[in-house]
Amino acid sequence: RVDNENSDIEPQQVEFVPNAEYAKKISENISFVYSGEHLRHIQAKSSVSAIANSAENDRFAFTEKPAFMLKNGISATARGTATHAVMQFINMDGKPDIKAELERLVEWQFITEQQAESVDVKAIEAFFGSNLYERIMRAKKFEREMRFLTEVEAIELDASLSDSAKDAKIIVQGAVDLCFVEEDGVVVLDFKTDRVDSMTALVENYSEQLGIYAKACEKIFGMPVKEKIIYSFCLCESISF
Repeated sequence: RVDNENSDIEPQQVEFVPNAEYAKKISENISFVYSGEHLRHIQAKSSVSAIANSAENDRFAFTEKPAFMLKNGISATARGTATHAVMQFINMDGKPDIKAELERLVEWQFITEQQAESVDVKAIEAFFGSNLYERIMRAKKFEREMRFLTEVEAIELDASLSDSAKDAKIIVQGAVDLCFVEEDGVVVLDFKTDRVDSMTALVENYSEQLGIYAKACEKIFGMPVKEKIIYSFCLCESISF
């Protein structure tokens, strides 16, 4: 409501004098550059699988087929998970009867019936008939699905980081499929179910992942990792590097 009695009063003008000290602080805050800006896109804690998947996604772009187009209604990723579960829980005393072991794993609820039906029995049998398996059996000890939490340098995960990030650390968690101890060191073994044409493709995709596994195993066992191996269930071959 307009007050007619005061309508003739002229508004007063107040002279504003800026505070130089406040103005300086505001300017500094606006222009502030975080010293760790180059690290903002890197998580303080990550998983090995996330790192591997990130590296893989940089090379490939793909989509999963709908369930009705898949073998037994299960995707390639799910089949890979099933194969890893079998290799984690299967009896490794001697050469197991794979079909009998699958029935046992289903009965004991380590895997589902659908998972048992999805795995490549012949590929698993090929592994247990390989020289690599015989080598594992001769080892001093072996561990399966060995979980770890370790610290790595951020620059190892992103080579593009500047020298100022050389002291930054990232906590990484993961699980080694299988590792075994021989007289002169530890061997890290990683199982892969990827559909590939050559073993070199697996090394290119997963060398960083196995490098982190190796660092973790050296800390756990207090011994050097002398060898890293990838075993492909697709090609029924292994490659050492």
